Amino acid sequence: MDLQTLIKMWQTLKDSLAVLEKEIETRLGECSRKSSRVYYYCKNRFVEVDPKALAMAYVFMYPDITIEELADKVGVSRQTIYNWKEVAHTLAAKNARDNFDKDRNDDED
Repeated sequence: MDLQTLIKMWQTLKDSLAVLEKEIETRLGECSRKSSRVYYYCKNRFVEVDPKALAMAYVFMYPDITIEELADKVGVSRQTIYNWKEVAHTLAAKNARDNFDKDRNDDED
């Protein structure tokens, strides 16, 4: 290949990459506007996950999880966790039940 051909190929590739970069930025912008979704890399692809469902799963998987830890794992603020009534209620009920069981076991000793 001569130099002119390589320059043309390089320019074509550069133009194609610019188009791809613009498309990626557009799609990332769309994803960031959808704050109700979280993307996780799983089995060689990104999977869209409902963060509220993810939070509920973490509540049951990690019995001693705090609101702060839960918010960090899900990628939302603590206030969002409190705003999700089902998650906040489940976490509070689970902690209350665990504390009740712990107090009952202490009384038996």
